[in-house]
Amino acid sequence: MMGMSRPLYAIVLVCLVCSTLANFSNGEFEASKEDSRSGGRQLLQNSQLPCPENYNFFNFTPILTACPSENNISLVGTFNVKKCCQSLCTVLGANGSVINDANYDCAEQFFSYLSLAGNYSGGYFASICTDPNSPQGIYCPPVETAPPPSSAFSVGASLWSFLVALAVFEVLVLVV
Repeated sequence: MMGMSRPLYAIVLVCLVCSTLANFSNGEFEASKEDSRSGGRQLLQNSQLPCPENYNFFNFTPILTACPSENNISLVGTFNVKKCCQSLCTVLGANGSVINDANYDCAEQFFSYLSLAGNYSGGYFASICTDPNSPQGIYCPPVETAPPPSSAFSVGASLWSFLVALAVFEVLVLVV
């Protein structure tokens, strides 16, 4: 560029700056909307949707009280595995369908937060609560629903109706 005149040098410089700005404005260097929603770029293999549940402030207390972490050696050998797994199922009960849905990353998030809350190692619950006959791994039996209300209310309502009808009948008999 030694032999170039200053006006020609300025024109070349302006052209370079404009072409660079054009690349920025056409979106080549911008993050996609998906990247900004999830907080960053994701691997191409990860096609799971973000979990609709927020486990950050989730109440893990039933699990934490029934299932000691491996770091609490004094309790690990004496705790009730069945009670531990039942408490896990109880907590998962309300969110089980979302956690089992492979389209979402809920299971990964749930167990990550649970591991942080209770200082559990990865795979802790899979190692003690896995049912070899269950295709889902950790099997949680269906939650028993409360029995329908007893017929005491319907008997009481019938008795009440009968007494009201009897009182009306007596009033009519006395009036006539």
